[in-house]
Amino acid sequence: MSITKILVTSETASMSTKVMGFAIHLATKLHIDEIILLYILTPTPSQAYMTSGEVYMAPGVQAAQLDQERLETNRKKLQEEALRFSTPQVRITPKVAYGDSRTSLNSYMQEYKTDLVIAEGREERGFIENLFGNDTERMIAQTDYPMIIVKEDSEISDVRKIAVAIDVDEERHGGIAGIRDFAAGVGATLHLVHVITDDNTNADNAIEKMRELAQHYHLTNHALHVVNNSSLEHGLHSFIQKYNPDMIAVLTQGKGKLTRFFYGSATDDILKESDKPIFVSKIV
Repeated sequence: MSITKILVTSETASMSTKVMGFAIHLATKLHIDEIILLYILTPTPSQAYMTSGEVYMAPGVQAAQLDQERLETNRKKLQEEALRFSTPQVRITPKVAYGDSRTSLNSYMQEYKTDLVIAEGREERGFIENLFGNDTERMIAQTDYPMIIVKEDSEISDVRKIAVAIDVDEERHGGIAGIRDFAAGVGATLHLVHVITDDNTNADNAIEKMRELAQHYHLTNHALHVVNNSSLEHGLHSFIQKYNPDMIAVLTQGKGKLTRFFYGSATDDILKESDKPIFVSKIV
């Protein structure tokens, strides 16, 4: 995967300085000279609840007029943000799109010829929603391109170490190729980590399976780690604490215990350590 252009998307037209700064930093390291700054404007609902509790039906003409005003306001705001963040090396191109969904980005990635999404995670609810934000959960499920999620409280630093959570019992690991290419572009070391949670797998077998993965995907600058812990959450937690990676990478769309962990288990412990940018790569 060759990254030639980045798309940054936000839930609002006012961009996070942390997210944009991180995106520009990565673009510079990857020798990318353009970032697409995208804000997707969803249509005004045709009905809304009044303070009295009654349902108010907005006339079609009125809704269209409201949408046009919102479009112009947000376009102006995004242009200001693009000027604010552009640098001599990286130009920011603002795009305001009008669509039914803010979470399905495939068509925009194709239209703007971008290869990597950087998105801001906001809301905090369940585990995956705490980690990424509710809209971001849907974005991950609906978007086929590599994505980096940055929360406002994420620790941002030069990406030198990337922790890659691996389930050696998973049948498919195709998303590793995207993580490998990104790491090579920014000059980072991949730290593959597998957590042994039972007595069915020993450390030597897990290391051998990871070594085979590394050879299959032609990983060069990497290290292999095995953590023994009865809890997958606590095992990853302890690894993050010990090695302090600059980014965490996960694979999605698998059926193994790691995917179930990220897309089902609620845990506050690992959330406390999730103050790193998250690289999400689809298993293919």
